[in-house]
Amino acid sequence: MDEPIYVESIMTIVFTSSGNIVLTKNKKGELDTVPQYFLGRKEAGSKGYNEETNIGVINDLIDYEEEIAYYFGKHDPRYEESIVEAGFFKGNPESLLDCGELAPSISTSQIREMSNLDRASFIRISRETLDMGQNEQGQDIVNRMQVRYLVVPEKRNLASYRDFLVMTPGELCQVLKRRDIPISSKLAWFMSGEDLKRVSDFSEVLGSIEKNAQK
Repeated sequence: MDEPIYVESIMTIVFTSSGNIVLTKNKKGELDTVPQYFLGRKEAGSKGYNEETNIGVINDLIDYEEEIAYYFGKHDPRYEESIVEAGFFKGNPESLLDCGELAPSISTSQIREMSNLDRASFIRISRETLDMGQNEQGQDIVNRMQVRYLVVPEKRNLASYRDFLVMTPGELCQVLKRRDIPISSKLAWFMSGEDLKRVSDFSEVLGSIEKNAQK
């Protein structure tokens, strides 16, 4: 039996600091997450991700911050898309803070730190191993996927970004139940089983920190 082919990727879901979920609409009209980035060989001069698949390629894990920053910049209403496409906009990796790995149980202190930052930050949640089927040669493909949560300060009004939507987890669950808006397979994965519980718990802690700060 042939050995499986292993690939590595990073999947991210985005929150506001008050616990809302930040979604995008992909080219198929589906609600989606920010791009999933696979480790691979990015072509020289290429930038970002494939808009049709909402999939990106990075050469190294360290490139993640720059690519995510570029993605947000591309959708920021303050920037003309022609400027971004022409290469005059560069994703600033310093705009994201790496907060390491979340404790096995939801750690309020780590989430509080992220909630109170004045810049975006991300934290590693889990590592998953997913079956991706077979390639044309019949070899099994296994995705070793790192899951990250990214928290964006409220001062960045992501609801005004092109193709962005902001919902509470409850509102998103209602959309899923009604099935009146198509969703991507990536978002469906986040909103099911143990992953939905983790998303809801993380959102709840963010929301409680916001409420406590206002008292």
